[in-house]
Amino acid sequence: MTLQETLAEAAPLAFDAALTLVLTLVGLSAELSGLNSLGESTALALWFGVMGAVALYGGLVLVGRDRLLPRVRAL
Repeated sequence: MTLQETLAEAAPLAFDAALTLVLTLVGLSAELSGLNSLGESTALALWFGVMGAVALYGGLVLVGRDRLLPRVRAL
């Protein structure tokens, strides 16, 4: 396996890992913001909660489980 083949195989894996991490952290941050906003504005807290759930789902399920995990298992 040449260096180019190794880099071509590692780049999508690194991108998916970074995307999983970023989406998960954004989701957790939005969920915490929603909990902190709960006493002040219920609508804003619900919005943060829903957006956090969407980001967590995207990071953990759509990218992490469906894209990243099969690539890691194939190594």
